[in-house]
Amino acid sequence: QLLQGKERPLKIYWGTATTGKPHIGYFLPLCKIADFLEAGCEVTVLFADLHAFLDNMKSSWELLQLRVEYYQSLIKSMLASLGVPL
Repeated sequence: QLLQGKERPLKIYWGTATTGKPHIGYFLPLCKIADFLEAGCEVTVLFADLHAFLDNMKSSWELLQLRVEYYQSLIKSMLASLGVPL
């Protein structure tokens, strides 16, 4: 109801650094993202590969790119399981 009548949708921004294996802790923010999308918000997800590189300088750029692709696939699958149309 709050979002009805607004000139543009509310914009949500969520980011994650691709520093390691995703875990169950990702489920809660993705549940909220699903709620925001259902409410008509515009959501942007950032995969912070540069941040991950600086945090974990033991990783190569090639490994970080593979992690970004893995995170994208995993997060899309989790959102689909929550009923978010992709």
